[in-house]
Amino acid sequence: MAVTPDTGSVRFVTRHLEALRAARGGLADNPGAAASIRRIAGVLCRSAAKQGMSDVAAAARRVEEGSPDTVEDDAERLIGLLSAIATGVAAPPTTVLIIDDDPGVIRLLSYAVQRSGRQVVTAVAAAAVLEVMKERVVDAVLLDLGLPDLDGREILSAFRNQPYTARLPIIVMTASADEWVEAECLALGASSFLAKPLDLDQVVMVLDQLIGKPGAVPAAPKPAEPRVDLPIQPVEVLLAEHDPLTAQIISQRLQREGL
Repeated sequence: MAVTPDTGSVRFVTRHLEALRAARGGLADNPGAAASIRRIAGVLCRSAAKQGMSDVAAAARRVEEGSPDTVEDDAERLIGLLSAIATGVAAPPTTVLIIDDDPGVIRLLSYAVQRSGRQVVTAVAAAAVLEVMKERVVDAVLLDLGLPDLDGREILSAFRNQPYTARLPIIVMTASADEWVEAECLALGASSFLAKPLDLDQVVMVLDQLIGKPGAVPAAPKPAEPRVDLPIQPVEVLLAEHDPLTAQIISQRLQREGL
């Protein structure tokens, strides 16, 4: 649905959008175009951060600090985001990679992330992560430490040692109660740390903070509709789930919804 963007925002993004499009057009014939794209993205990143446009700043930073192999894809994503603001339409959805070996947790996280307006890709083991990263560009990672084939901290370190994932937002998840685990993960480069059982609202909130809220432009307010008070009928839900952790997470969410 089309919305009306702020006039100042349109002026701000239009000049950067035109410059990026011009530089992108020279990528095929001129190797220097990539350096131009990075310089434009660097200026845009700092300016957008000052104006509170966190989603634009994050996308521009990815272009500025990404590898030469991904500059074209990263630039396309940034151009799409700026185009969405300039034309007043919803921005393309971001993609979150969920790495967890528990199918129940993956289902719950996928539901919460998709409900927040983002796309989801999943991996149940470290061996599958490389295949996912070859096929998709992801904007953030939800990483469980207890994987069957590799400790999640080794995956975290591997991400941070690769230029194209060095700045990728990574949220570590674990059921460990040891305080030193959080300290170690943050030292290894985790962007955030969440203890299990997970609060799904908190997961979405952290994603909003790290990669911006979905949709570059806020929707225009709808006209107020007449209020109709209906009798509230009590609703009871029977939850059948063999895994206690998954059952606890689902129960907490249902209770918050008033069920």
